[in-house]
Order: sequence, then C-alpha cells, then structure tokens
Amino acid sequence: MGFEDYSKKIIEWLEDGSTKYNVTMLVGMVGQGKTAHAKQFFYNKVVIGKFTCKAWINVSNFNDPKEFFRFMLEKFYREPISPPYGYLTMGLESLKHEVKKYLCKKRYVLFFDDVWSKNFWQEIKQTLSDNNENGSRIIITTRCKEVVDTCEKSNIVKVQPLYEKVSEKML
Repeated sequence: MGFEDYSKKIIEWLEDGSTKYNVTMLVGMVGQGKTAHAKQFFYNKVVIGKFTCKAWINVSNFNDPKEFFRFMLEKFYREPISPPYGYLTMGLESLKHEVKKYLCKKRYVLFFDDVWSKNFWQEIKQTLSDNNENGSRIIITTRCKEVVDTCEKSNIVKVQPLYEKVSEKML
C-alpha cells in the first residue's frame, strides 16, 4: 500500500524485454520501505519465475568481500549441487571468477539490499558477464548518495515517505 506507482514502474523494468542487463536502484532515507518494497518483487513468483537464478543478499552484513562472494556462491548453489570444491579457502579473485562463471549464460535477478560502500559497484561489476544478453536484472537498495553516484544504473526510484492518509490506512 502506498507503493503502487513504484511497483508498476519496477515490474515494467523487470519485464521490459531488453536483452541487456539493467540496474534499478531504490534510494531513500532509513525506514522509508526500500527493503520491504524490493521484497515484494523477490517473492513475486510470476515476475521472478522468468529468471533462471535469483538471490537476495543483505550487503551490509558483510565487511569482508571474500565472505560476501562466498555467501553469493552459497546462495547460487543449493542442494543437491554444492559450491565449487575449495570455495571456503579461495582468494577474492577466484571467488569472483566462480560467481562470474556461475552467472554466465543465465538470466538472473540479484537483489543487493542496504548497500553502503561506494566501492560496491566496482567489486560486483567484475562478476557480471561482459556479454550477458539474457535480460538479467539487478536491484540495489541504498540510502547513500555516494552509492548512487558510483553505480552503473539504468533506473532510479527515489522512495518517498508515505502520505499521512496512506500511513493511516496501513494501521
């Protein structure tokens, strides 16, 4: 409730038929519903079912890039398929290579929640396939202007506080 306009736009971007990957950023102050809004799409089986791979990662939980990329691999590889042998001891570049290898030729949707680091895009873009023509999508939530300025982006949604009448309906 209160996000109908945003939702319509984001669904259009997720389903627009473009073969190039695109990055949608949900930007706003703390508590404005960026994460809650993004989760609506993550759990929407009709929209997300069109992708062969999906992952939700709360980026602010990681201080170490190696742990972040290990976690990504664990998200991608689920029973009965295990992550690559030795991934727990791999260095950063090897982990990035494994993530890139996994995503190659897949139509994926990745949700990166609560991104704070302005270096995030520089780290993650190396793992995205250079020639991904599968229509993959990335959604990033952030409250930091620096993240918005440094990320490649196709679409930006500035999440605004709910109007008082809408907020009252939610109670």
